[in-house]
Amino acid sequence: MAQVISWNCHGLVHNIDEVKNLIYQHMPACFALQETYLHTSQNPNFHNYSLIRKDHESTVKISGGVALLVSHQYPYTIINLHTSLQAVAVRIHISTLITICTVYLPPRETLAQTSLSSLINQLPTPFIVIGDFNGHSPLWGCTDNNRRGEQIESLISDFSLCLLNNGEHTYFHQPTKNFYAIDLAISTPSLVPLYNFWVSNDLHNSDHFPIFLSTTNQQNINTIHTIRRYIHDKADWAGFTHLAEITRGMVQGEINTALANITTTILNAVNATIPQTSGKRKNKKPWWNQECQEAKKKQRKAWDTFRRYPTTENLINFKRAKSFARKVRRRSQKESWVKYVSSISYNTPSKLVWKKAKRAMGLNTEYPIACLTENGQTISDIFDI
Repeated sequence: MAQVISWNCHGLVHNIDEVKNLIYQHMPACFALQETYLHTSQNPNFHNYSLIRKDHESTVKISGGVALLVSHQYPYTIINLHTSLQAVAVRIHISTLITICTVYLPPRETLAQTSLSSLINQLPTPFIVIGDFNGHSPLWGCTDNNRRGEQIESLISDFSLCLLNNGEHTYFHQPTKNFYAIDLAISTPSLVPLYNFWVSNDLHNSDHFPIFLSTTNQQNINTIHTIRRYIHDKADWAGFTHLAEITRGMVQGEINTALANITTTILNAVNATIPQTSGKRKNKKPWWNQECQEAKKKQRKAWDTFRRYPTTENLINFKRAKSFARKVRRRSQKESWVKYVSSISYNTPSKLVWKKAKRAMGLNTEYPIACLTENGQTISDIFDI
């Protein structure tokens, strides 16, 4: 599990299954994406996540683009950035209130140092800037140096920032079969002791490895995966009415004490008479079967072999295994969808039809919306669909 993930996905729509799989495995508070290649008409949907994006406008072809997927379980507010750079940012309350900004800096664009400085000046502290910088420097694990790397070094020095990278390679250049570290996580000094940096060993159908930030004191990460909700249809309302009775003695005295007494009484009554969901995750991929598992296993084995011995033959074997695994997944998805749709017939109750239709559209009966006001207060509401 990681609180923040960053990945150059080389096409969000093309690799949407990989993104959803990473979300399912790690349940991040924030998922930063680069090179999303999104058209303005494309609006991919992610259950329990809001998509905050900045598409790259180009007259030649769709390229670049950045996005943040922010979990509804964490209060947040969007930061309006005044910059020509491909960047978006949010202010989010995870374990503390921090700013997360994702950036994509194209490798062949001339970049002014003032543009980077202006972006940093707009970010409330403490912050993390994470993404694909396309900068080479021995400071973060490259064997060479380039102009972009020198600019990033100057940025870190000018603003007294810290680099969270640990030297692991984050990018595979297929033509030369070389590995580089060009995906960076840069933060203010106060956040350095709070986060661990690590890199996936799987490309997930891109040429960049996802990078992860997890808290240093993270424990029991598999105990709770979703918010527990009250099941109102199974509530004992008679018992609730009896236990939630407000007496005259509760409201006498100081107002803060009276308010605390009333709140405690109501919450105790709720917990005693209204059951809750288990909080365990449901299977998000009903199409995933043993054949998919075996194909994925062979793909990873081929990749491990190529990574240790980067020969042309091993690269071809990896590509074949990757193509076969994608073919198996798509076939399984299609068969699962046909089976799901076929379960709806003329004698299916209308309530069940609408439930299946909502599930097909990725909708739940209810979901939390969380955001932050400008002064940092939390607003959390539950809307019925």
